[in-house]
Amino acid sequence: MAASTERSERTERSDGRLRALFETMRAFAAATSDYPRLLDVVCQQMARLIGGGCSLVLLSEDGKSLSVASVHFRDPAATAVAQQVLGGKVLRVDRSLMGTRVVKTRRGLLLPRIDLAELAREATPESVELIRAMGVRTFLSVPLELPDRVLGVLSLMRTGDDVVPFDEDDEAVVLNLAEHAALAISNAQLLQSQQRELEERVRAQQDASRFVALIQHSDELIAMADVDGRVLFVNEGGRRLVGLDSDEDVSQLRLKDFHAGDGLKRAEIVRQQGRWRGRGQLRHFRTGELIDTQVSSFVVRDAGGFPVGFATVQHDVRETKLLEAQLRQAQKMEAIGTLAGGIAHDFNNILGAILGNVELARMALGPTHPILGELQEIAQAGRRATGLIKQILAFSRRRETTRRVVSLAEVIQEVTGLLRCTISANVELVISIDAETPNILADATQIHQILLNLCTNAWQSLEGSPGRIEIALGAIHIARPRSGASAVPVGRYARLVVADNGKGMAPGIIERIFDPFFTTKAPGIGTGLGLSVVHGIVKDHGGSIAVTSAPGRGATFEVLFPEFAADAEAPEDEARELPRGRGQHLLFLDDEEPLVRLAKRLLERLGYRVSGFIRADEALDAMRDAPQDFDLAITDFNMPGLSGLQVAKLVGMIRPELPVILVSGNLSDDLRNSAERAGIRCVLQKPCTADELATTLHRVLNMS
Repeated sequence: MAASTERSERTERSDGRLRALFETMRAFAAATSDYPRLLDVVCQQMARLIGGGCSLVLLSEDGKSLSVASVHFRDPAATAVAQQVLGGKVLRVDRSLMGTRVVKTRRGLLLPRIDLAELAREATPESVELIRAMGVRTFLSVPLELPDRVLGVLSLMRTGDDVVPFDEDDEAVVLNLAEHAALAISNAQLLQSQQRELEERVRAQQDASRFVALIQHSDELIAMADVDGRVLFVNEGGRRLVGLDSDEDVSQLRLKDFHAGDGLKRAEIVRQQGRWRGRGQLRHFRTGELIDTQVSSFVVRDAGGFPVGFATVQHDVRETKLLEAQLRQAQKMEAIGTLAGGIAHDFNNILGAILGNVELARMALGPTHPILGELQEIAQAGRRATGLIKQILAFSRRRETTRRVVSLAEVIQEVTGLLRCTISANVELVISIDAETPNILADATQIHQILLNLCTNAWQSLEGSPGRIEIALGAIHIARPRSGASAVPVGRYARLVVADNGKGMAPGIIERIFDPFFTTKAPGIGTGLGLSVVHGIVKDHGGSIAVTSAPGRGATFEVLFPEFAADAEAPEDEARELPRGRGQHLLFLDDEEPLVRLAKRLLERLGYRVSGFIRADEALDAMRDAPQDFDLAITDFNMPGLSGLQVAKLVGMIRPELPVILVSGNLSDDLRNSAERAGIRCVLQKPCTADELATTLHRVLNMS
């Protein structure tokens, strides 16, 4: 009876273990698709079925190190301690003696009873300390192996003084489970590798799609050809650039079809040197136009380094070249402006001497002398020359704008005088002026610029043929507000019309006629700035400009300026009495000796004492010798050595309260601001009349 009961108990234990083994292997299979979870499942199942704790250590692919992949004990506190000590630890195989023995022999290591002193010779100090701290009493380690390789080591532990030691039956069961675990781990690694490869393939496809999209949507031409020059690929941007349809077959094209003659020479350089960068040209397939490009071409090689084709990236630089040309033109204009400013300075000095001596002569002769008419003609010619200098300075952008009441009729008379000396004799100039045209508030020089530009364009549109230019001036009342490009509010306007019977313009050109840098003239002839500047000036004056034209029918420009309602400025009374001085002592400095002599004579006749100088150092020495002897200083701005601003600052250091007047032929906002910072009381435009000088002196001295 007892024997039967014992056999029954053994059978029951055996059946229980078999069920547990089956459940364990099923758990391995269920976790195979999740590699990290599988490692934890192996440890958990082995600890639950065989021992109180389990660690799983994986061997690196090169067989040189062991890394702890998972640790599990039945007791959660023990698991936490073990994970803290061993979690993620990497050991060299030659330092992990127990692990090395198991890996090399592919046989299990059974320690039924642990002797810590002996164990210290078989394990790392960390492992010995962990076993001591956790009270491990029996130990079993087996390899995780496949027929062709070892994956790692599986170690089991039991803790406590009353534990049952591991025996050979346990080792047999563990080896069996380790075989299934190794197979599951190998399958999981394979699945993980396949998943990683799939993800990398998807990423590569996504990267390739983005790369293709980047290439296709690039505005540059990106193309490839084989080693024989047969075209393999041209991106969408390149097709647009050279006039190929998006679905057009390029396989029948060759490199020579894209290039001018020197393109093939570059291809040979690429073939020989492997790469070439520089400027090139592409030929448009539809129009034959040569497109300037920046080229980067190189040889494409296979994995073995053998040439298999050519690749090229070419950027359209036509706009860049246009901007470069415009920059050169702007620099040229700046140089011309600088030259104009220098010429204007010298002419101002000459005109100052002429106009000043005319003033002296008129003052000496009296109001009834018969030669006053001739002197008046000289003065008028000098003033016209002064106006021309102001136009030059405005053209060079070296003069500030000043608005005053302007008679457009007078402007037309002055401009047509210049035009008759400029345009061809076979061009008829027809002028029509309505006496009822209102005055406008404007900068006279800018109005000159508008009229000259429009008339010059009209003349050039005749292209050397006989023709007619009409200039008409009158008044117009706008009853309803205009909108669009010629927008103006209701009101009365001065209407200026410039018309020609030249070649005319197409609608597409009319739409862009006022665009900056747009020109129909040949390269090097027109800047494309003239009408843009005209448009800006008109708009700045509150007016409008419109053009009507058709090919072969000439062009008509209509400009409207708002009426200035106030009374026009009264003409200067040239015979009026000039303000006189009361013997004040003036220091006058200019590097032109004739101007110094003239100023001295003029100012002395106006009742002043004058000390004139042509050198700044001499003038400053005189000021230092007797600073209280002077009542005012007048200095030219543009002089060799010290400038007028520097002289004014030094005068201010010698005698701070002394008023200083600066005279310059090139007035600008910057100069006025600099003069104000230097303590200068007033700035005068050269050449200045006797009236302007006398009035300014009277005002400044009375303010002092």
